[in-house]
Amino acid sequence: MNKINNSCHSGFTLIEMMITIAVMGIAAMMAMSAWSNQMARYEARSTMIEIAAVLKESATDAMVMHRRQVVCFTANQLDCIGTGFTQIMSFTDTNKNALRDPDESIALIVPVDLSYGQLKLSAGLGSRGFVFMEDTGRPRGTQGNVTYCADNGDMTIARSLIMSRQGRIRHSYDYNGDGVHDRSSRNDPVGC
Repeated sequence: MNKINNSCHSGFTLIEMMITIAVMGIAAMMAMSAWSNQMARYEARSTMIEIAAVLKESATDAMVMHRRQVVCFTANQLDCIGTGFTQIMSFTDTNKNALRDPDESIALIVPVDLSYGQLKLSAGLGSRGFVFMEDTGRPRGTQGNVTYCADNGDMTIARSLIMSRQGRIRHSYDYNGDGVHDRSSRNDPVGC
């Protein structure tokens, strides 16, 4: 007697495979977007903490050592620039011109290597940096802020570091709970 084998063939059809690959692709894109946002948030936080440390150290050096200190962004350790920089530089400004001359010593160089965003500086009196005075350690005439903006335009990632006239350094905060950091409690959102 011959028995007819009625077993079903198991496996995937081409359509099932294509649907599976499409779903995996969508899930991967969502994961990459979430990963990118999380990395931008980390980069924003760590960069602002690092800049605050440089500013505080420079203010302390100015007051304790009785010398004028300038903190600015640079690409060549000579010129203070507003864009295209790769480092944060703190230097002693002996001739009080707020520019680094070749004979002026660099107190601190911190590399700036951003992958997910950009920094912009907005200092008072049109300055390209912060000048800490030798008598008080305060940033006379150069209060302002440094802002981190994410490359993807997500305003919930944007952060600011604010320096007052008295030299007080503080971080922006989401005061009103809308997910966007504010520069003050008066609903002044960080702008990019």
